Amino acid sequence: MGNEQRSRLGFVKPLMVVTAAYPPRTSGTAVIMHNLLRGLKPEDVILVTRAGKTSVGCPDAGYFQGTSFVFPQLFFSHRLNQIWQRLLASIAPSLIARWARQSNCGAVLGVFPDLLTIEAARRGAQIAGLPFISYLHDTIFESFSDERKKGNALKVQERVFQDSSSILVVNEGMQRLYNQKYSFDTPVIPHILWNEDIQGLPAREPERSVFFGGGVYGINHISVGRVANAVSKIGNTRLVIGSKKTRESLEGYGIRGAHVEMDFYGERSQYIDALRRQGVLLVALNWPDEPSPVEPDELATIFSTKIVEYAMSGRPILAHCPEGYFVAKFIRKYRCGVVVSHRSCDALKQEITELLENRTKQRALEENCRETLKYFDGNRVTEIFKREIDAVMRGTDGPSLIHPRPGIELS
Repeated sequence: MGNEQRSRLGFVKPLMVVTAAYPPRTSGTAVIMHNLLRGLKPEDVILVTRAGKTSVGCPDAGYFQGTSFVFPQLFFSHRLNQIWQRLLASIAPSLIARWARQSNCGAVLGVFPDLLTIEAARRGAQIAGLPFISYLHDTIFESFSDERKKGNALKVQERVFQDSSSILVVNEGMQRLYNQKYSFDTPVIPHILWNEDIQGLPAREPERSVFFGGGVYGINHISVGRVANAVSKIGNTRLVIGSKKTRESLEGYGIRGAHVEMDFYGERSQYIDALRRQGVLLVALNWPDEPSPVEPDELATIFSTKIVEYAMSGRPILAHCPEGYFVAKFIRKYRCGVVVSHRSCDALKQEITELLENRTKQRALEENCRETLKYFDGNRVTEIFKREIDAVMRGTDGPSLIHPRPGIELS
């Protein structure tokens, strides 16, 4: 499907989208929002974002062709940055409200995982007298295990829940959690993949490698370490970490050895091409009883953007995490990879060897990956998104306009 076949959708009135990250900044949220807005008419979206070290002005036309406003991101000492963040938090809502009124917006959408951003969007919508919609890429309260941060996160969550005309989430794991824990029915707006992104991808002969794309840190370091240990026991096989982080940071987690390599791809096309050369693509999350900066409910609902790119490459996916996590359930449901839910080096070694050497299994998983991509189809997802936004702008009373059931405690 080429660009000319993509259905660009508009709304009743322009939608203001407030997100901390947007290209050329690099992050999972930036990728999700860029791919979502690609399916909308540029004149129907007013983008408010924050600049990064490489993006001091508005997103260039290669990323966003509509009207955009950027809050400057300054880089001082940690203490001065904290002062700037507090100042930004105080002035951002009024600016958002002013820009929304000037642009005749019909609603304001705030994106989490940034507390400052979603709170500024919520308050800005309130000042402007517009409906507020929250789009959660992570859980709010459950994203923090530090007691000092949880209190603030809970306050923000309660205000977001109370004031949202609709709460959108990024996967069914979050949808299930919010339904069971908070009695919400939350529409799912998943990651998006446009078919033109995968046209003409060249075939690559796979290498004897296990590839992990992204940072190794508190939510996955122990599981990645187990995989590293397993790979060290397989002959002539490398563990490749696709990240900007240094080898020293990996060694701080005990991940070391001649079989461990670090690589980073500045361009997405280079990254996708690199994925297609790998033998196995790794998804890893720590267990609930292992150290983590987030709550177990957040771990259980994480669904990284890397999984979409993994599926796009067609290479076998290996998930190392508890079987009850959403990512494990997704991979098993769509049969686009295998799950090792035992904390066993021998089990990992056996499964990795099988994925590297069994060509029949490789071909079957590649075919299943192609089928899995239909779930992320851009036209399908943007149709759902448009329906939800239009329902809010028109004041339609439907299942997407959610509120807690009486008697349910948000905390």
